[in-house]
Amino acid sequence: MKAPFSLVQSVIKPLVKRPGGKTRMLKHLLPIIGSIPHKVYVEPFCGGAAVLVAKTPSEHEVINDIDGELINLYKQVKHHLPAVVRELRQVVDSRQLFVEAKQQPGTTEIQRAASYAYRNFYSFGGDNDSYGVKRIGFSTQSYLLRKMIAMHKRLNRVTVEHLSWERCMSLYDCPAALHFCDPPYTEGEVRAYRAWGASDVAKLREALARLRGKWIVTLNDCEANRVAFKGCTIRAVTTAAAMSNKGQASRRFGEIIITA
Repeated sequence: MKAPFSLVQSVIKPLVKRPGGKTRMLKHLLPIIGSIPHKVYVEPFCGGAAVLVAKTPSEHEVINDIDGELINLYKQVKHHLPAVVRELRQVVDSRQLFVEAKQQPGTTEIQRAASYAYRNFYSFGGDNDSYGVKRIGFSTQSYLLRKMIAMHKRLNRVTVEHLSWERCMSLYDCPAALHFCDPPYTEGEVRAYRAWGASDVAKLREALARLRGKWIVTLNDCEANRVAFKGCTIRAVTTAAAMSNKGQASRRFGEIIITA
């Protein structure tokens, strides 16, 4: 049987768009990750996995997220890519189909994975909810399929988990581990997930103190977060918002990269 897709792919891009993605921080994060010796790489809050696909593969890698539909997409792309591609090739860029996919995302895991990828790709800002109107510079479905093929290959030796962040960190922690933690930020409104509070940050700080491996944390830059990680190495960076109004300069905001 002829393969339903080609395995030709040169550049790996994140498969999904996620609010708070780390693509704009890669120039800061990748040198730090590369400077920390490790054999096990763990992402308890993987989201769009922008860091995973950009970094040099480690001996063992683990991605985890509390979003079950996102994790289902990664699992199906890893294990059942041809079936997901066949589902996607049955739909086109259409507001009506987008609304229908929201109302009925599918019954099987493969159908749900294809629906998630479709809605994410054609939504506004990756919110999976609002159909994104495109005028010029839009991407075709073939681009989505190329990203999916690349993600399939990248996940070959990656363990995909759907656990709480605490459970994920405790299961895979060891002296050779590096945990990259990108939890929800404590400021700003994101419909995709609940913003963290001071107690959540404190709980993470306590969990990190118990780890045998190394860790990196990214958070929004505010006094409370700096106090929570007092005594650690804190690097301040400024990044541009993913979206801005036409004709206006991109809004910029402060973030911090924290290491022990």
